[in-house]
Order: sequence, then C-alpha cells, then structure tokens
Amino acid sequence: MDHCQLCGGRAVEPLLDLGAHPSTSALLVERDQAEPAYGIAVAQCATCGLMQLTQPWPHEALIPRFEWMTYREPEDHLDGVVDTLMALLPVGSDGVVAGITTKDDTMLERFRQREGIRQVWRLDYRNDLELSVPHAGIESVQHAVTPHRLASVVDRRGPADLVIVRHILEHAEDIQEFLAGVATLVRSGGLLMLEVPDCTTGIAGHDYTMIWEEHSVYFTPETLFSVLARHGFTTVHKLVVPYRTENCLILIARKTGDIVEPIWPLPTASLANGRAYAADFQSVTARLQALFADYRLRGGIALYGAGHLTASFLNYHGLAEHVSFVVDDTPQKQGLFVPGARLPVVSSAVLAESGVMLCLLGLAPEHENKVIARNSAFIARGGVFRSIFAGSRRAIHELFLPFDGDLS
Repeated sequence: MDHCQLCGGRAVEPLLDLGAHPSTSALLVERDQAEPAYGIAVAQCATCGLMQLTQPWPHEALIPRFEWMTYREPEDHLDGVVDTLMALLPVGSDGVVAGITTKDDTMLERFRQREGIRQVWRLDYRNDLELSVPHAGIESVQHAVTPHRLASVVDRRGPADLVIVRHILEHAEDIQEFLAGVATLVRSGGLLMLEVPDCTTGIAGHDYTMIWEEHSVYFTPETLFSVLARHGFTTVHKLVVPYRTENCLILIARKTGDIVEPIWPLPTASLANGRAYAADFQSVTARLQALFADYRLRGGIALYGAGHLTASFLNYHGLAEHVSFVVDDTPQKQGLFVPGARLPVVSSAVLAESGVMLCLLGLAPEHENKVIARNSAFIARGGVFRSIFAGSRRAIHELFLPFDGDLS
C-alpha cells in the first residue's frame, strides 16, 4: 500500500499480517473442495489513524457462493434516525429518498410510511449498475458505484433529496471513487446518510474477527466524521449508536458544494491502540490454543454459528484441530463445511447428543439468551456456553488463567 484510502497520506504503517486465507463466507460443499486463498494484512495511517487492508481483495473473489446467503445489520435505532432525517428535510417537501443496496430496504420502507415523501427507490443492480453476475451483492455494488455510472442513473431517475448508504462504505475497495459516485445521486442542498460499523470496541477488545476480507477499511468516529468534506458535503449530524459488540456510526451531511480538505489531528491514541491490537495477536492466539487443547481433552469443543466471524476466529488463531463441529440451525448450511477450518456444519440436535462440553457462540451477544434457551438439553448434561467476543459477558477470554479477561 503506497497511500491511505481516506486522507491520501503516504505514512501508512504495517500492523498485522494474518497470512493467506480463503473467503470466510464461502461455505464448502465438500470437505476437500479447493479453496482460493488471498492475503489478509492490515495497516494504519499515521496521518488520519484509519486502519485498512494493505490490499483489498478482488471483488470477484467475494461474490456469494449461494443465493440464500444474507447479512443482517442492527436496526433497533432506525426509527429514531428516520425521525432525525425527516426533521432535516425541508418543511412540506415532496421528497425523493433513494438507497444503494438491499441493506437500505428496511429504512426505505420506513420512509414510504411517512407523509411528505413522494418517491422512494433503490438502485437496480442489473439495470442501474449493469451487474449480471448471479448472486452479486455488496462486493459487486461497491465496485460498480462510480461517478460516470451514477450520472447515467440521475439522467433517468433524477437526483434524490436524501440518499441512504448503510454498511457498504467499509466494503469499498476505493472509498473516494465510491463516495464520488454516491454524491452524484444527491441533489444540490440534499442529504446523504452514511452508516458504518464502529471498530473502536473491536480494537480495544482485541477482537481479531473484526478483520474481514470484505471490509477494506475500519472506521472509528475520528476517521468517519470527516470523510465527506472533500466531496462537497457539510456535516449536519453525527451519531454513535451503542451496541454490545460493535456500535454503529452515522454521519448525515448536506451537499453544499463546499470542498474542504480535512485537517487531521495527530492520531496518537488511535495509533497506540492499533499497535497494541497487533502486538497482542500472538499472545492471545497462544492462550486460545492452550485453552482449546485443554477442553478438547475434557470432552471436546463446538462453535455455534457458521458465519464469517466463526470462520475468522478458527482460521486466524489456528483452532480448527481442537473443534469437533460447528452448529447452525439454518437448514441451507447444514451438511456444508466451514471455509478454511473444513469443519462440518450440523444442527443443534447434534450438540445435545455429543460429548462436547464447551460450545462457543459466534453470534451477536444480544441473541445469546435465545440460543441458550433453545439448547437446554446441552446445559442439563453439563455443557457450558461461552462467546468468542470479548464484549460478551460470556466471553471465553474470562477463562484465560491467570488472564482475568481484560484484553485492554
């Protein structure tokens, strides 16, 4: 990497090289199926503090293998955000609201229910973005959003008063080109709303599953809230929405045409946190491997949730040899194998019948209680649930001895 994706600075410091891995979302049909692998390494800009992949993966390598593969984003905060946006739109406006991807659909539906909104639409992947690849998703949309292509969309559809962009900016292999494309959709004086995951908790908690081949950049409030200044937008509202493992960052800006080059304060704290995050990877890995080896002798280990976070956890820390299987009650996933780790995906009925004594949850902590309640038979025979996330009150890190669970 010769420059920062955000500020263009040349002082980009290598942090952590995780080696070559397959796509963590590409579940295998056969255990011995061939898996293309690409390098995963992160660096951090000494000018603005942004953590980023040193080399984003080619988007073709990230196209979902299955049509049913979907990702869910937090939504408890959306009603309040829509209220905020409605208040910022001109009084009595006959507004047009547009979205970029399917991740915007539930928010767009909320606008359809509001008075004063004349039209709500979202980019059509095939007709607007010229995407004809089956199962094309976020990875392909971010590549197709360019100023030239979206100028053609405006010619056909007209500009929007408000453009919603949820959980795709962090996927962009070129965030400046992507933002320039999105800006084309917004009328002069209109609004743009960006929402991305906040990586502050992941970095502080030394959660290495935060690093994902599909995320080329890793925002914190310090880096996100100046991202639109050079694209002719002025910030009117910014918000950090708290969630247990990963907050949501929201930036709302108005298209004024005022192009400003951000002045970046020296990111001393961000750089120190990033370096500590990278420096502790080997020790965290060693402690996890020792713990897994111990529980393997006690009866075995399983993981719950056959998603990319579970695959990352297993593959980055080299834990697959100690794990019996991965549980997931999504019917389409059962009978498949976890990428890299090549572990079978089974139903939760297998968990209750097996001799496994430790099951690690690879899902958001807000869903843990429901999963545990559905697996009372496992607990009744002495099984224990823990979480792979340091932000969970069931974090496996609490089992590190004499390591009291504090990864800061």
